[in-house]
Amino acid sequence: MFIFDPLKRVLIVPDKTNILYLLWWHLNEFQWFAIPGAGVFRGTGQPTTVDHIRGMIFPANITLSLGEEDEALAFDQIQHWHDAFGYEEPELGGKLLALGAAARKALETFNAFDLPPFGTLHQTGDRLSFQQGSTNLHREFYGMGALPVKAISHGVYQKPEAIAPVVSVPSGVSREMRRARNMALASLLVLLGALVLFLCLRSCDRPPPPIGKDLQVTDSVPSPEPKDAGIAPVSDTVLMEDTGSAVVRESGEVVIEDSTVDSLSATVQHHSCIIIVGSFLRPQNADHMARRLAAANYAVHTETFGRFNRVGVVFDCVERDLGEMLATLREQVDAGAWVLKY
Repeated sequence: MFIFDPLKRVLIVPDKTNILYLLWWHLNEFQWFAIPGAGVFRGTGQPTTVDHIRGMIFPANITLSLGEEDEALAFDQIQHWHDAFGYEEPELGGKLLALGAAARKALETFNAFDLPPFGTLHQTGDRLSFQQGSTNLHREFYGMGALPVKAISHGVYQKPEAIAPVVSVPSGVSREMRRARNMALASLLVLLGALVLFLCLRSCDRPPPPIGKDLQVTDSVPSPEPKDAGIAPVSDTVLMEDTGSAVVRESGEVVIEDSTVDSLSATVQHHSCIIIVGSFLRPQNADHMARRLAAANYAVHTETFGRFNRVGVVFDCVERDLGEMLATLREQVDAGAWVLKY
């Protein structure tokens, strides 16, 4: 059921099946969506661009245009929703028709109809037009605006000499632990070399890499199992642009920082999310953590990351706030939960 507010000229959707969300999902999946009585909205993708003069990165977005109504496309749209979400077709058709009816009533009364987050429909005589809003409709960069980029000036940065730190291993430490520490040290040196190369390339007036290409993570976190001598005792290392927010890899994985939880919540609110709560060298320790999570009624996710065995918790970011879920997992499972996948 839809309720039209004549004072605000907007549509209120009180139930869980949000028709506006379904339209946004269809736009990102098929590059169009249809509203009976209004027309077919077609999307054109705009790629990420970099303005070196102003020092800004403009993330990818979608530009909408309004075309004539097409009943066949509206029917196809309902079928797409049914296949993807399992909603009954009569229910979807009723909600779509109700949205079209609310739009026509607003246009007849006020000559305008607000359709968030897409924009506003305007009626001028017999002519119907559409003005797109300012919200970025792209799935991967929803609501995101331009981001500043800081370039490194010539002569400011000097390549440091890479000096391997001396690691003293107690005599009582096992051979397996020594091997794990040596591999962790080698990984840190590789990351340091990659950072130096990245900064040098930036200082040579080369364009910055696309968003999502510069995140490197060494997956290693202390295990809640105190006797697991096969876990590398180093923390995740993240390399990112100084843009004020975390940089997300193309694979949909990002390291969670306390300062970026709010921005990440807005980014992933339409995704199914996974928070990694443990990473182990020994598969049996990963299995133990997975059993603990299942016993606590969490949806368990497992994967391999290099030579590590990851364990995470799956949840729906549409239903559960990222910050609340992260705080719960850090309190009940592991304070080192740090990686988000979506």
